[in-house]
Amino acid sequence: MLRRPSTVWPDARPEKSQSSLLLMTNSLVASLLGTLALIPGPQWNPRVGYVIAFCACFYTLVIFLTIVEMIGVRLFVRRNGWARARPYESAIMGHASYAWLLSGAGVATSSQVLQHIGPTRLSQAMSPLGISGTTAAIAFIGASFALGMAAFSLLSGFGFRALRFANRPTS
Repeated sequence: MLRRPSTVWPDARPEKSQSSLLLMTNSLVASLLGTLALIPGPQWNPRVGYVIAFCACFYTLVIFLTIVEMIGVRLFVRRNGWARARPYESAIMGHASYAWLLSGAGVATSSQVLQHIGPTRLSQAMSPLGISGTTAAIAFIGASFALGMAAFSLLSGFGFRALRFANRPTS
């Protein structure tokens, strides 16, 4: 396989159950990483209900955005006459879901950075853009989530583009 990878591709078969498990696992780990954003410091008094609710909302958001991406790719694939998306979409989305880890880590990191620099410094830094206060904090954390979301979209697009001629739809 390492010397002649092209000889292996005709025998490759995407396994839906394994790819779905990969997607769910990566989404769960991303939501757990995002939940680290709730840890403000050493005097943290956790409210378990809030932590579980935040983790569940983050997970639901990631799964929802993944489903939206699948629907968008199906429409794009159908419109361009590329390979049928159904057999491959689970495998491609499962492997593209590693980008959601970037979103989770980005949300956690940006919120920790925000806690260390303080909202006033961030507000001063973003004032030339006309953004201040809580809006600046939300924009900072949202931009880090959007980075992972864009990476996921790019990876899924690259995957479908690579397989565009794999199995032409019959007329």
